[in-house]
Amino acid sequence: MNYRHAFHAGNHADVLKHIVLLAVIRRMQEKAAGVQFLDTHAGAGVYDLLSSEAARTGEAAGGVLAVAAAAPVELQYYLQTTRQPTDPTDYPGSPDLIRRCLRDVDRLIGCELHPEEHQALRQTLGRDSRVSVHLRDGYEALGAFLPPRLKRSLV
Repeated sequence: MNYRHAFHAGNHADVLKHIVLLAVIRRMQEKAAGVQFLDTHAGAGVYDLLSSEAARTGEAAGGVLAVAAAAPVELQYYLQTTRQPTDPTDYPGSPDLIRRCLRDVDRLIGCELHPEEHQALRQTLGRDSRVSVHLRDGYEALGAFLPPRLKRSLV
């Protein structure tokens, strides 16, 4: 399958997925023990909502852009966490959202099989010592990284 998330970044499914993801991360981090996060289909990590790919589908208009325009108070944490201070048209994917939430005791493993997406992911996340980025199949990564090194994990 040749799926490129840039065409779908910020759509209604991303909004729901990321709201739930952030809530689960916050809950898991209530304890001091570290958490290992494994994103098996990490993609590029960050997406330009004004890119030609995003413009082709226009899906962000019914997702994050609609939510940002009329967000209830309950969604403020989501909007604050997804906001890019350097470029407001960039939208973070799941691995970048997780990275933003990592504590010193937490770890993120991001896997992406598509070479261009993997390179973009490495550029987005590669400088963080709490993160490892792998060019590998997500399903194969499940066998490689589970059970996790840390006792607590989210896949």
